[in-house]
Amino acid sequence: MVKLRHFLTIIIVSALAGLSLSAKDQKSIEELHKTVNDGSYGNYWDRIGAIKNLGKFNNKDAAVILGGLLDDGEAPIREGAVMALGAMTDKASIEWLAAVPLANPKSPRMRLHAAWALSLIKDPSTLVNLINSINDPDDAVQVKVIEAIGCLPDNSDAADYLIKKLSVPVPEVRAAAALCLGRMKAQSGLPVLLKKVNDPHWTVKAAVLEALTQISPEEAFPYLLSGLKSTQPQIRIAALESLAQIPVDKGTILKTVAELFSDKVPAVRATAIRVSRKSHDCKYIPYLIDRLKDAQWQLRYDIIAALSDITGASDKYSITGWMSWYEANKDRIESLAGAPLFEVNPDETIPTFFTIPVMGRNIIFVIDFSGSMKNESGGKDSSTKADIALKELEAALSKLNSTACFNIIIMSTEATRMNKRRTGSVMLAATDANKKLGIDFARSIWDRLEDIRRGRGDLYDAVTEAMKEPDVDTIFILSDGKPTYGTYIVDENIIANLEKQNRFRKITMNTVMIGEKGNNPELMRKIADVTGGVFIRK
Repeated sequence: MVKLRHFLTIIIVSALAGLSLSAKDQKSIEELHKTVNDGSYGNYWDRIGAIKNLGKFNNKDAAVILGGLLDDGEAPIREGAVMALGAMTDKASIEWLAAVPLANPKSPRMRLHAAWALSLIKDPSTLVNLINSINDPDDAVQVKVIEAIGCLPDNSDAADYLIKKLSVPVPEVRAAAALCLGRMKAQSGLPVLLKKVNDPHWTVKAAVLEALTQISPEEAFPYLLSGLKSTQPQIRIAALESLAQIPVDKGTILKTVAELFSDKVPAVRATAIRVSRKSHDCKYIPYLIDRLKDAQWQLRYDIIAALSDITGASDKYSITGWMSWYEANKDRIESLAGAPLFEVNPDETIPTFFTIPVMGRNIIFVIDFSGSMKNESGGKDSSTKADIALKELEAALSKLNSTACFNIIIMSTEATRMNKRRTGSVMLAATDANKKLGIDFARSIWDRLEDIRRGRGDLYDAVTEAMKEPDVDTIFILSDGKPTYGTYIVDENIIANLEKQNRFRKITMNTVMIGEKGNNPELMRKIADVTGGVFIRK
């Protein structure tokens, strides 16, 4: 009897402990709910932290609160809610997300972000809900729903719905459907995709070429070769990138890529050169050397970067140096490995920004002036990170060739561009007067921001502002930390969207992480990697 009473006591105590824990969790959730609902400016950081803590609960109560944030007025709050929901594994939470926010009749923004969260969760049980939303009245929501379907591990039941989407009037929806069918390797979509290879919109044609390559490389091959001769540069880029992914005769791909080294569109040339660079195939060297003879600006930079990667030789930026190197090594090109480059005095003085050569013709400097930039750099002297940034910017501008063009964007809570009132092109000729205007602009912005203690760094929107300039070929990004504001602040989202925006631009982005205590160098390194640029830490 004593043993029985002891056993019952243990059960009761355990139950009460469970109730107490649940009550404690409930109170925590209620407090976090109050925090995330306080949208005042000064509460921003607390809201970000509360969202992360809500995600740790992984239950429906937390999911409902997070779901309400999918229509918040601030993009980082919406993104934070998406990422927290996207990490949930609780079935009740997932079912609620798929049934309620995804079908919210009043808020397209909430539906879009709910689909985004479901794409991260990747639960096959949500396929029915996503299919039900595939005809959403908002085009952007349709695209996001289709992308979410493509992320599911078992999505074959959606193939027929996606095939129908290939005939809708909106090109972005058609393109999303094509890419999704390709990702699914849906053989049933092949006949319709083959008919869509001549779609009137280049966005769709590029997506169809990519999808065909994934589903049936053999059938895609002739269309890829044809795409290389398209009058639309985006199609030439898509065809070349797809062709480089499939097993084809090396002679064919070598000749094709080499021919595009001289394409009249800079982005196509850059694509061809980067394909050769990634291949590490020494057979490209003679073609690259031949093209280097009269190369200028960013083209020269891209070719020399490719030669350096392929050969392992030093990345000297002297054309005559590479010509001398080639003459000395051309008879043993295929056996080269780390061959030294002849030391030749450069033909010109090349400006640098934190040791990175500034070789573009249309350059934009994106400088972080968030609050932490007023802190000391941690170097030998007591200079602030902003002081060092301004000094390097002035040095780089002073040496720019007068036929180059530049602009400056200051990154803080907002992106502030020099000469923003000017219509048309925002690039300024690198005259002495404009160089002085540039450094004066940067210093004046810093003087106005100097009192910020907890400033916000909007890296993504500052870079996309730079990308709005149609002629920009090189962007330098300087920051000392992790982005904390803007359309995207999560690394993977910043990278994915910059890659998407830059796919048919091929803008080189060089990145500088400044300060010994600067955090998140991984993001800065990745931005440089995916754009063919250079990352350094100072």
